[in-house]
Amino acid sequence: MSGTKGKFIAGAVSYGDRLQLNWDEDLGLNTLDKVDRMFRQWAENGVNRIQWRVGTHGDWSRTNHIYGDSIHYFQLWVDAAAHFGDWWNYEEECGLRWPVECAHKYGMEIYARTDPFNLGAPPGAREESGAPPFKLKLPNGATYLLKDFGYYSRFCADHPEYEALDRTGKHRHYGILELAYPEARNYLLDNHIEPYLKHYDIDGFCMDTRTECISPLHADRFGFNEPIVEEYQRRYGVNIRESDFDLEAWRSLRGEYLTRFVREISELAKKYKKKFTLLTERGDHLGFPISNMAIDWRTWVKEGLIDDLGIDIRGWCWGRQPYGFMASPNPVEKDVKEVYGPFMKEYNTGLFVDDHYHDGETFLRLAQMAELKGAIIVPWTARERIDQLKYSR
Repeated sequence: MSGTKGKFIAGAVSYGDRLQLNWDEDLGLNTLDKVDRMFRQWAENGVNRIQWRVGTHGDWSRTNHIYGDSIHYFQLWVDAAAHFGDWWNYEEECGLRWPVECAHKYGMEIYARTDPFNLGAPPGAREESGAPPFKLKLPNGATYLLKDFGYYSRFCADHPEYEALDRTGKHRHYGILELAYPEARNYLLDNHIEPYLKHYDIDGFCMDTRTECISPLHADRFGFNEPIVEEYQRRYGVNIRESDFDLEAWRSLRGEYLTRFVREISELAKKYKKKFTLLTERGDHLGFPISNMAIDWRTWVKEGLIDDLGIDIRGWCWGRQPYGFMASPNPVEKDVKEVYGPFMKEYNTGLFVDDHYHDGETFLRLAQMAELKGAIIVPWTARERIDQLKYSR
Protein backbone atom coordinates (compact mmCIF):
# COMPACT_ATOMS: atom_id res chain seq x y z
CA MET A 1 0.00 0.00 0.00
CA SER A 2 2.49 2.59 -1.16
CA GLY A 3 -0.08 5.40 -1.00
CA THR A 4 0.68 5.89 2.69
CA LYS A 5 4.49 5.92 2.49
CA GLY A 6 6.03 8.78 4.45
CA LYS A 7 2.82 9.83 6.20
CA PHE A 8 2.30 10.66 9.84
CA ILE A 9 -0.10 9.13 12.33
CA ALA A 10 -1.03 11.59 15.08
CA GLY A 11 -2.30 10.42 18.45
CA ALA A 12 -4.70 12.96 19.99
CA VAL A 13 -5.13 13.14 23.78
CA SER A 14 -7.65 15.36 25.59
CA TYR A 15 -7.34 16.47 29.23
CA GLY A 16 -10.31 14.38 30.32
CA ASP A 17 -8.74 11.36 28.64
CA ARG A 18 -5.80 11.59 31.04
CA LEU A 19 -8.10 10.59 33.86
CA GLN A 20 -10.69 8.27 32.38
CA LEU A 21 -9.63 6.35 29.30
CA ASN A 22 -8.28 2.82 29.14
CA TRP A 23 -5.21 1.31 27.59
CA ASP A 24 -4.49 -2.34 28.41
CA GLU A 25 -7.34 -2.40 30.95
CA ASP A 26 -5.47 0.10 33.13
CA LEU A 27 -7.72 3.04 33.99
CA GLY A 28 -6.69 6.56 33.19
CA LEU A 29 -3.57 8.54 32.40
CA ASN A 30 -3.14 9.86 35.92
CA THR A 31 0.48 8.85 36.55
CA LEU A 32 3.80 9.43 34.84
CA ASP A 33 4.18 5.74 34.03
CA LYS A 34 0.81 5.48 32.30
CA VAL A 35 1.52 8.43 30.02
CA ASP A 36 4.96 7.06 29.25
CA ARG A 37 3.62 3.58 28.51
CA MET A 38 0.84 4.81 26.21
CA PHE A 39 3.31 6.92 24.22
CA ARG A 40 5.71 3.96 23.97
CA GLN A 41 2.92 1.68 22.75
CA TRP A 42 1.75 4.25 20.24
CA ALA A 43 5.31 4.74 18.94
CA GLU A 44 5.73 0.96 18.59
CA ASN A 45 2.52 0.91 16.53
CA GLY A 46 3.66 3.60 14.10
CA VAL A 47 2.38 6.82 15.71
CA ASN A 48 4.90 9.59 15.10
CA ARG A 49 3.07 12.72 16.25
CA ILE A 50 1.12 13.61 19.39
CA GLN A 51 -1.61 16.26 19.67
CA TRP A 52 -1.93 16.97 23.41
CA ARG A 53 -5.06 19.00 24.14
CA VAL A 54 -4.58 21.95 26.47
CA GLY A 55 -6.86 24.72 27.72
CA THR A 56 -6.16 28.15 29.13
CA HIS A 57 -2.59 28.40 30.32
CA GLY A 58 -2.54 28.58 34.10
CA ASP A 59 -4.88 27.32 36.78
CA TRP A 60 -8.17 26.35 35.14
CA SER A 61 -10.21 27.55 38.12
CA ARG A 62 -8.58 30.96 37.90
CA THR A 63 -9.47 31.46 34.26
CA ASN A 64 -12.92 29.85 34.38
CA HIS A 65 -15.92 29.99 36.69
CA ILE A 66 -16.67 26.43 37.81
CA TYR A 67 -20.15 25.81 39.18
CA GLY A 68 -22.82 23.19 39.71
CA ASP A 69 -22.00 19.50 39.82
CA SER A 70 -18.95 20.04 37.61
CA ILE A 71 -17.14 21.02 40.82
CA HIS A 72 -16.98 17.30 41.66
CA TYR A 73 -15.42 16.51 38.29
CA PHE A 74 -12.94 19.37 38.65
CA GLN A 75 -11.92 18.05 42.07
CA LEU A 76 -11.15 14.73 40.41
CA TRP A 77 -8.68 16.54 38.16
CA VAL A 78 -7.05 18.15 41.20
CA ASP A 79 -6.78 14.79 42.98
CA ALA A 80 -5.30 13.14 39.90
CA ALA A 81 -2.81 15.97 39.46
CA ALA A 82 -1.36 15.10 42.87
CA HIS A 83 -0.05 11.87 41.32
CA PHE A 84 1.67 13.65 38.44
CA GLY A 85 4.50 15.12 40.50
CA ASP A 86 6.61 18.14 39.64
CA TRP A 87 5.93 17.96 35.91
CA TRP A 88 2.38 19.27 36.46
CA ASN A 89 2.16 22.31 38.69
CA TYR A 90 -1.61 22.55 38.70
CA GLU A 91 -1.61 26.21 39.69
CA GLU A 92 0.51 27.25 36.73
CA GLU A 93 0.08 25.04 33.69
CA CYS A 94 -1.82 22.28 31.95
CA GLY A 95 0.50 19.30 32.28
CA LEU A 96 2.53 19.46 29.09
CA ARG A 97 6.14 19.01 30.22
CA TRP A 98 6.09 15.26 30.85
CA PRO A 99 4.24 14.43 27.61
CA VAL A 100 6.85 16.51 25.73
CA GLU A 101 9.64 14.52 27.36
CA CYS A 102 7.95 11.18 26.64
CA ALA A 103 7.11 12.02 23.03
CA HIS A 104 10.65 13.07 22.24
CA LYS A 105 12.09 10.05 24.04
CA TYR A 106 10.19 7.79 21.66
CA GLY A 107 11.01 9.83 18.56
CA MET A 108 7.61 11.49 18.16
CA GLU A 109 6.71 15.11 17.53
CA ILE A 110 4.28 16.74 19.97
CA TYR A 111 1.85 19.61 19.32
CA ALA A 112 -0.15 21.58 21.88
CA ARG A 113 -3.76 21.44 20.68
CA THR A 114 -6.46 23.90 21.73
CA ASP A 115 -10.01 24.84 20.76
CA PRO A 116 -10.49 28.60 21.32
CA PHE A 117 -14.24 28.48 20.56
CA ASN A 118 -14.86 26.34 23.65
CA LEU A 119 -15.22 28.84 26.49
CA GLY A 120 -18.30 27.40 28.22
CA ALA A 121 -21.54 29.05 29.30
CA PRO A 122 -22.95 30.76 32.40
CA PRO A 123 -25.31 29.22 34.97
CA GLY A 124 -28.80 28.87 33.53
CA ALA A 125 -27.64 28.54 29.92
CA ARG A 126 -28.43 24.85 29.73
CA GLU A 127 -32.04 25.40 30.83
CA GLU A 128 -32.28 28.39 28.48
CA SER A 129 -31.20 26.15 25.59
CA GLY A 130 -33.91 23.61 26.34
CA ALA A 131 -31.45 20.82 27.12
CA PRO A 132 -32.59 18.36 29.82
CA PRO A 133 -30.26 17.33 32.69
CA PHE A 134 -28.04 14.34 32.05
CA LYS A 135 -26.19 11.85 34.21
CA LEU A 136 -22.41 11.86 34.49
CA LYS A 137 -20.66 8.86 36.01
CA LEU A 138 -17.16 9.59 37.25
CA PRO A 139 -14.32 7.05 37.32
CA ASN A 140 -14.66 6.82 41.10
CA GLY A 141 -18.18 5.43 40.59
CA ALA A 142 -20.06 8.54 41.71
CA THR A 143 -22.99 9.64 39.54
CA TYR A 144 -24.20 13.23 39.23
CA LEU A 145 -27.23 14.73 37.52
CA LEU A 146 -25.83 17.71 35.64
CA LYS A 147 -28.40 20.46 35.36
CA ASP A 148 -26.08 23.11 33.93
CA PHE A 149 -23.10 23.58 31.64
CA GLY A 150 -20.56 23.60 34.47
CA TYR A 151 -17.93 26.16 33.54
CA TYR A 152 -17.64 29.58 31.92
CA SER A 153 -14.68 31.69 30.87
CA ARG A 154 -14.03 34.55 33.28
CA PHE A 155 -13.09 36.67 30.28
CA CYS A 156 -16.52 36.10 28.72
CA ALA A 157 -18.22 36.75 32.05
CA ASP A 158 -16.32 40.02 32.49
CA HIS A 159 -16.64 41.08 28.84
CA PRO A 160 -19.92 39.74 27.45
CA GLU A 161 -19.78 42.46 24.78
CA TYR A 162 -17.15 40.39 22.95
CA GLU A 163 -19.36 37.31 22.57
CA ALA A 164 -21.20 36.91 19.28
CA LEU A 165 -24.56 38.76 19.33
CA ASP A 166 -27.84 38.02 17.60
CA ARG A 167 -29.60 40.51 15.35
CA THR A 168 -31.59 42.01 18.23
CA GLY A 169 -28.45 42.64 20.27
CA LYS A 170 -30.12 40.97 23.26
CA HIS A 171 -28.82 37.40 23.05
CA ARG A 172 -25.24 36.16 23.08
CA HIS A 173 -23.63 32.99 21.79
CA TYR A 174 -22.09 31.90 25.07
CA GLY A 175 -18.43 31.02 24.93
CA ILE A 176 -18.01 32.04 21.28
CA LEU A 177 -15.99 35.25 20.87
CA GLU A 178 -16.58 37.52 17.89
CA LEU A 179 -13.15 37.70 16.26
CA ALA A 180 -13.81 41.14 14.77
CA TYR A 181 -12.78 42.52 18.19
CA PRO A 182 -8.97 42.85 18.55
CA GLU A 183 -9.51 42.47 22.32
CA ALA A 184 -11.10 39.04 21.81
CA ARG A 185 -8.31 37.82 19.54
CA ASN A 186 -5.66 39.19 21.90
CA TYR A 187 -7.22 37.37 24.85
CA LEU A 188 -7.05 34.08 22.96
CA LEU A 189 -3.51 34.71 21.73
CA ASP A 190 -2.25 35.72 25.17
CA ASN A 191 -3.93 32.94 27.17
CA HIS A 192 -4.60 30.01 24.85
CA ILE A 193 -1.78 30.12 22.33
CA GLU A 194 1.45 32.07 22.92
CA PRO A 195 2.30 30.58 26.37
CA TYR A 196 2.57 27.11 24.85
CA LEU A 197 4.72 28.32 21.97
CA LYS A 198 6.93 30.33 24.31
CA HIS A 199 7.41 28.10 27.36
CA TYR A 200 7.41 24.50 26.09
CA ASP A 201 9.66 22.45 23.85
CA ILE A 202 6.78 21.52 21.56
CA ASP A 203 7.23 20.91 17.86
CA GLY A 204 4.07 22.68 16.82
CA PHE A 205 0.73 24.20 17.72
CA CYS A 206 -2.64 22.83 16.66
CA MET A 207 -5.81 24.96 16.56
CA ASP A 208 -9.12 23.13 16.44
CA THR A 209 -12.28 25.05 15.48
CA ARG A 210 -14.56 22.44 17.09
CA THR A 211 -16.55 23.29 20.20
CA GLU A 212 -18.91 21.85 22.79
CA CYS A 213 -21.00 24.99 23.01
CA ILE A 214 -24.66 25.82 23.43
CA SER A 215 -25.67 25.71 19.79
CA PRO A 216 -27.76 28.46 18.19
CA LEU A 217 -31.18 27.31 17.04
CA HIS A 218 -30.15 28.16 13.48
CA ALA A 219 -26.73 28.55 11.95
CA ASP A 220 -26.92 32.26 11.06
CA ARG A 221 -28.39 33.51 14.32
CA PHE A 222 -25.25 35.14 15.74
CA GLY A 223 -22.66 37.53 14.31
CA PHE A 224 -24.29 40.97 14.48
CA ASN A 225 -21.79 42.77 16.72
CA GLU A 226 -21.04 46.44 16.09
CA PRO A 227 -17.75 45.95 14.20
CA ILE A 228 -19.49 43.59 11.76
CA VAL A 229 -22.55 45.84 11.40
CA GLU A 230 -20.40 48.91 10.80
CA GLU A 231 -18.02 47.30 8.32
CA TYR A 232 -20.84 45.72 6.32
CA GLN A 233 -22.63 49.06 6.11
CA ARG A 234 -19.39 50.79 5.06
CA ARG A 235 -18.87 48.29 2.25
CA TYR A 236 -22.42 47.71 1.04
CA GLY A 237 -24.52 50.57 2.43
CA VAL A 238 -26.87 48.21 4.31
CA ASN A 239 -27.60 47.97 8.03
CA ILE A 240 -27.75 44.20 8.60
CA ARG A 241 -29.70 44.64 11.83
CA GLU A 242 -32.52 46.48 10.09
CA SER A 243 -32.64 45.42 6.43
CA ASP A 244 -32.31 42.39 4.20
CA PHE A 245 -28.72 41.68 3.24
CA ASP A 246 -26.52 39.28 1.31
CA LEU A 247 -26.01 36.33 3.65
CA GLU A 248 -22.89 35.05 1.93
CA ALA A 249 -21.24 38.48 1.94
CA TRP A 250 -21.88 38.68 5.69
CA ARG A 251 -20.53 35.18 6.26
CA SER A 252 -17.42 36.07 4.26
CA LEU A 253 -16.93 39.27 6.23
CA ARG A 254 -16.96 37.35 9.51
CA GLY A 255 -14.58 34.85 7.95
CA GLU A 256 -12.10 37.61 7.17
CA TYR A 257 -11.60 38.08 10.91
CA LEU A 258 -11.11 34.35 11.36
CA THR A 259 -8.38 34.54 8.72
CA ARG A 260 -6.88 37.54 10.53
CA PHE A 261 -6.78 35.41 13.70
CA VAL A 262 -5.16 32.52 11.81
CA ARG A 263 -2.59 34.95 10.43
CA GLU A 264 -1.79 36.21 13.94
CA ILE A 265 -1.31 32.64 15.20
CA SER A 266 0.89 31.90 12.21
CA GLU A 267 3.08 34.90 12.99
CA LEU A 268 3.52 33.69 16.56
CA ALA A 269 4.33 30.16 15.42
CA LYS A 270 6.99 31.45 13.04
CA LYS A 271 8.38 33.71 15.77
CA TYR A 272 8.97 30.69 18.02
CA LYS A 273 9.99 28.44 15.09
CA LYS A 274 7.06 26.05 15.55
CA LYS A 275 4.80 24.37 13.01
CA PHE A 276 1.12 25.31 12.83
CA THR A 277 -1.68 22.83 12.16
CA LEU A 278 -5.34 23.82 11.80
CA LEU A 279 -8.33 21.46 12.12
CA THR A 280 -11.75 22.49 10.83
CA GLU A 281 -14.87 21.44 8.93
CA ARG A 282 -14.73 20.24 5.33
CA GLY A 283 -16.08 22.81 2.88
CA ASP A 284 -16.15 26.60 2.85
CA HIS A 285 -18.11 27.26 6.07
CA LEU A 286 -17.32 26.68 9.72
CA GLY A 287 -20.61 24.84 10.14
CA PHE A 288 -22.03 22.85 13.04
CA PRO A 289 -22.38 23.86 15.81
CA ILE A 290 -20.98 27.41 15.66
CA SER A 291 -22.13 29.25 12.54
CA ASN A 292 -21.85 29.43 8.76
CA MET A 293 -18.94 31.85 8.98
CA ALA A 294 -16.79 31.41 5.88
CA ILE A 295 -13.51 29.50 6.23
CA ASP A 296 -11.03 30.72 3.64
CA TRP A 297 -8.75 27.68 3.80
CA ARG A 298 -7.39 28.40 0.35
CA THR A 299 -5.92 31.69 1.58
CA TRP A 300 -4.47 29.94 4.64
CA VAL A 301 -2.71 27.47 2.35
CA LYS A 302 -1.75 29.91 -0.42
CA GLU A 303 -0.16 32.39 1.99
CA GLY A 304 1.68 29.67 3.89
CA LEU A 305 -0.12 30.45 7.14
CA ILE A 306 -0.46 26.76 8.07
CA ASP A 307 1.71 23.68 7.65
CA ASP A 308 -1.08 21.08 7.79
CA LEU A 309 -4.87 21.17 7.46
CA GLY A 310 -7.16 18.62 9.09
CA ILE A 311 -10.65 18.38 7.57
CA ASP A 312 -14.02 16.91 8.56
CA ILE A 313 -13.52 18.12 12.14
CA ARG A 314 -16.69 19.22 13.92
CA GLY A 315 -17.91 19.65 17.45
CA TRP A 316 -21.08 18.79 19.30
CA CYS A 317 -23.62 20.94 21.07
CA TRP A 318 -26.05 21.27 23.94
CA GLY A 319 -29.68 22.24 23.54
CA ARG A 320 -32.41 21.69 21.00
CA GLN A 321 -31.47 20.32 17.59
CA PRO A 322 -30.33 23.26 15.44
CA TYR A 323 -30.71 23.64 11.70
CA GLY A 324 -29.22 25.38 8.69
CA PHE A 325 -25.55 24.48 9.14
CA MET A 326 -23.52 24.18 5.94
CA ALA A 327 -20.77 21.72 5.02
CA SER A 328 -19.41 20.24 1.83
CA PRO A 329 -22.08 18.20 0.00
CA ASN A 330 -19.46 15.89 -1.52
CA PRO A 331 -18.33 12.50 -0.27
CA VAL A 332 -15.08 12.94 1.67
CA GLU A 333 -13.04 10.91 -0.83
CA LYS A 334 -14.23 13.11 -3.70
CA ASP A 335 -13.21 16.27 -1.81
CA VAL A 336 -9.82 14.82 -0.92
CA LYS A 337 -9.08 13.77 -4.49
CA GLU A 338 -10.61 16.65 -6.46
CA VAL A 339 -10.84 19.70 -4.18
CA TYR A 340 -8.24 19.65 -1.42
CA GLY A 341 -5.58 17.32 -2.79
CA PRO A 342 -4.60 19.22 -5.96
CA PHE A 343 -4.61 22.56 -4.13
CA MET A 344 -2.49 21.27 -1.23
CA LYS A 345 0.01 19.68 -3.58
CA GLU A 346 0.54 22.98 -5.40
CA TYR A 347 1.50 24.73 -2.15
CA ASN A 348 3.14 21.78 -0.33
CA THR A 349 0.69 21.82 2.60
CA GLY A 350 -0.24 18.60 4.40
CA LEU A 351 -3.82 17.28 4.48
CA PHE A 352 -5.15 14.76 7.01
CA VAL A 353 -8.31 13.28 8.54
CA ASP A 354 -9.42 12.05 11.98
CA ASP A 355 -10.67 8.50 12.52
CA HIS A 356 -13.19 9.77 15.09
CA TYR A 357 -15.43 11.02 12.24
CA HIS A 358 -15.32 8.02 9.89
CA ASP A 359 -16.16 4.34 10.01
CA GLY A 360 -13.23 1.93 9.93
CA GLU A 361 -13.35 1.03 6.24
CA THR A 362 -13.67 4.66 5.10
CA PHE A 363 -10.88 5.77 7.39
CA LEU A 364 -8.45 3.13 6.11
CA ARG A 365 -9.31 3.94 2.49
CA LEU A 366 -8.65 7.62 3.19
CA ALA A 367 -5.37 6.86 4.94
CA GLN A 368 -4.16 5.12 1.80
CA MET A 369 -5.02 8.01 -0.55
CA ALA A 370 -1.94 9.67 -2.01
CA GLU A 371 -3.45 13.12 -1.40
CA LEU A 372 -3.44 12.67 2.39
CA LYS A 373 -0.31 13.30 4.43
CA GLY A 374 -1.60 11.78 7.66
CA ALA A 375 -4.34 10.65 9.99
CA ILE A 376 -5.35 11.22 13.62
CA ILE A 377 -6.17 8.45 16.05
CA VAL A 378 -7.45 8.70 19.64
CA PRO A 379 -6.65 6.66 22.78
CA TRP A 380 -9.67 4.42 22.25
CA THR A 381 -8.79 3.61 18.63
CA ALA A 382 -8.63 -0.17 18.30
CA ARG A 383 -5.05 -1.37 18.19
CA GLU A 384 -5.91 -3.53 15.19
CA ARG A 385 -6.71 -0.37 13.25
CA ILE A 386 -3.42 1.25 14.28
CA ASP A 387 -1.64 -1.90 13.11
CA GLN A 388 -3.35 -1.63 9.75
CA LEU A 389 -2.18 1.96 9.42
CA LYS A 390 1.34 0.99 10.44
CA TYR A 391 1.58 -1.88 7.96
CA SER A 392 0.25 0.28 5.15
CA ARG A 393 3.00 2.91 5.57
